[in-house]
Amino acid sequence: MDEVATLAGRAKVSLCMIVRDEERVLAECLESAKPFFSQIVVVDTGSTDRTIEIARSFGAEVHEMVWPDSFSLARNESLKHATGDWVCWLDADDTLPFASGEAILNAVLNAPAGIGGLVMPIRFVTDDPVFGTSVDHVKVFRNIKGAAFEGRIHEQVLMSLRAAGFDVARLPAEVLHTGYDTSEEGQAKKRARDEKLLKLDLADRPGHTFVLFNLGMTAHFNGEHSEAIDWLKQSIEASTEGESHIRKAYALWAVSLRELGDSHGALEMVRKGLEAVPDDAELMFNLAIHLTNSGRHQEASEAYERVLKVGRGLHFSSIDSGLFGFKTLHNLAGVYQRLDDYPRARANYLAALESNPRYLHSAFDLFQFALARRDWPTCDQCVDAVRRAEGNSANAEKMSRELTVARNLR
Repeated sequence: MDEVATLAGRAKVSLCMIVRDEERVLAECLESAKPFFSQIVVVDTGSTDRTIEIARSFGAEVHEMVWPDSFSLARNESLKHATGDWVCWLDADDTLPFASGEAILNAVLNAPAGIGGLVMPIRFVTDDPVFGTSVDHVKVFRNIKGAAFEGRIHEQVLMSLRAAGFDVARLPAEVLHTGYDTSEEGQAKKRARDEKLLKLDLADRPGHTFVLFNLGMTAHFNGEHSEAIDWLKQSIEASTEGESHIRKAYALWAVSLRELGDSHGALEMVRKGLEAVPDDAELMFNLAIHLTNSGRHQEASEAYERVLKVGRGLHFSSIDSGLFGFKTLHNLAGVYQRLDDYPRARANYLAALESNPRYLHSAFDLFQFALARRDWPTCDQCVDAVRRAEGNSANAEKMSRELTVARNLR
């Protein structure tokens, strides 16, 4: 810890946060973050619980303001009080892994003069072994004149950094979104707030491609797929080549078409998206699903292999990180199983299990394939994987009984 304190003193990074009624999660966030920052600035926008008390207990400088119906205005208020050479921003329901904090300090101390910001994914952490969305943000940036967020919601600081002549670099570290409120009440409040801010943002910036995209994305996740397609279409048509949200817009449009029962239109949208952004992993993944459902297994295997090869890339994205691991590996194994290629299916099922030991569909599917091939050692591996994840569960006992019966039939 003494070494970290020394690094933090040299790096001079201010942590800037905006909060409101965050007593449920704030202490965990600040406990994870405190060692890495020379200053903690908290702007409270109207808390009625112990939020301010908790913030001050961690040495934060607390400032208060009336909620301005704008995340960017609130964040810019926090920037006014930052004295560090660099700024990092977190939400109250984030936590900062120790390795990520160290990576931030080392990165800012060694940043080339032309780098003004560091891009890090925020990974949503839930109890669901399948859910693994991560969203790229410029989480750390130079505290320069003119650095400011824009947008009432889904606020961005990138544009101001580029206007000042700086580029950004990707930092191989992550922030964990550990306290996300998934309750029905919490989600309903979030949807109501988001809808209000999106409408205000559209009034502020009519025709802005990112605002149109956010309207489409919100409608998509609310299950309003026809409305989503309309917004996404407007966004894509108004966008210029290279805008980071275009790839996600095509992917959401394709899924909305599929949800509306138009599988042919969904496939055509995926293909159109890949013409615009040929390296997009999410669109490739969707193409592979369509090819699998059409029985074109060899082409599907090639598409899944491409997903693993291209990886996340350097662009900004909001994407399921499972695409770069267990989800693609599991689906690829299933395609090889349909092609009756046991060695490749086995290798990819095992790789999927290594990538996510809690995703036991890979163990279940491989077990049945190995059982048919009388590959007892692999069957044992699958049973062991289930026991590690679930203990002596009904699944493990059932598999063990099946394996005993099969061995006795030799």
